[in-house]
Amino acid sequence: MAGGGAAGGRLPVPDGGRTDADNALGVRNRKRVLGAWLVDPDEGFAKANYVLPDASAQEQYFADTLFRGALQRVQRANLASKDSRVQTAMNKWEQLVEACPPLCNLRKLRFEGDLDTSDQNEKVLLIAAEFFRRAPKNAAGDLIKGDTVGDSVSALKVAAEEHYGRKVLCASGGLMLKLALQNMRREDGPSGGRALSAPLRQQHLQELAQDSCPFDILGEGWPRVRWALMQAMHQALMRGGEPGRTPRQPFRPALGICWRHLVWLDPATLMPATVRVGAHLHDLLVMFVRPIKDQKGRHKRVPIPIISKHPAGWCGLDLTCPYTALARSWEDRVGGKPWASLADEPFFVAPDGLAVTTDTVAAVIRLAALALRLQPGVFNASALRRGGATDLRAKLGTVGGKQLIVQRGRWCETDVDDIYSRASLEEHAGASLALASAVGQSLEQAAPGWVQPTHFGR
Repeated sequence: MAGGGAAGGRLPVPDGGRTDADNALGVRNRKRVLGAWLVDPDEGFAKANYVLPDASAQEQYFADTLFRGALQRVQRANLASKDSRVQTAMNKWEQLVEACPPLCNLRKLRFEGDLDTSDQNEKVLLIAAEFFRRAPKNAAGDLIKGDTVGDSVSALKVAAEEHYGRKVLCASGGLMLKLALQNMRREDGPSGGRALSAPLRQQHLQELAQDSCPFDILGEGWPRVRWALMQAMHQALMRGGEPGRTPRQPFRPALGICWRHLVWLDPATLMPATVRVGAHLHDLLVMFVRPIKDQKGRHKRVPIPIISKHPAGWCGLDLTCPYTALARSWEDRVGGKPWASLADEPFFVAPDGLAVTTDTVAAVIRLAALALRLQPGVFNASALRRGGATDLRAKLGTVGGKQLIVQRGRWCETDVDDIYSRASLEEHAGASLALASAVGQSLEQAAPGWVQPTHFGR
């Protein structure tokens, strides 16, 4: 097998993960922010000069080119979801301005600690929040939820701050706005129960591999890729978009899993890697996964060890072995192509020839649920991630499994012991073996109608 090189690097993503449609929406939003008198167009950040008055035309052009490029980079820094929130907020703001044209716009702070301007801006935002709350959202007269009001008001504030290049509320400001939004949320009462999202666990994967199951894991092409994808997602506790991409976005080597992110060789010997678990050596694959929640690109890829279910040198064929599933998919598709042409190509490719998406993953999981005669509607793209975490907890215990679940699943964790502690390769190898042999039933399955909450009451 080829591909034993370093896999932890990231490639630049110059477009910020945005599509042409996202950029077009951002341009429309900025025009609406100016046209609807949310801000003062003459006080924008881009209006200030950045070269001395005696600069030549060539020097001015050079500085202008760099500044325009920098502004474009700033504008591309926003996620598409942020642009959607601004669009929704501007719809409501335009209704407010039409009803009350003399309303002041948001102004930039003249200096740090400009309480007068901060208080004026907070009053405008309070008026906006109250207007958004009182305006019925439908013919039935239902009110907009407090959380939605907060999102819209925040979007207005952020749009103004991006125009001015500085805050519109002082560090000590915003108290009254915070209390108003807090009380709106209290008026709404507790949020509704979470929809059931069931785990797809190791025992399900084992049932799918049975000859009696109609789910194809043997066929060449997509069936093998699909099976390797499922095994990898269960082993690495992957979110639906982490193997490839989200539905609206193109594949990006910096975000998805490429061929170079599967490392089969020991970097010291360039021989197939192995790891000792108990008395036996097991074949070892390290897959590097980037957490999709890391929208700011601050964190490195996380190495996820995946080992063979049986000791190295075992001559049988166990398709429930995640290492075997990935190795078969690798060997089927590597062909005679030079490694350089594959390194940054997506490893998990759907039948359409493109990298798998969250929707692809969800469709695969629901098809598997149908094959198992389960209700597909209760499974989504995170079912294997949830199933892997459940299996690890069942095998290693609540306390013993916590650290490995946090690390292996790339969950955010603020406890100091989780930040500074380190898990050994052998521990991860044991986790990999545990994932490949776990059985059992979740509490949700044993208690129909109950869905585990995000937080337990104290």
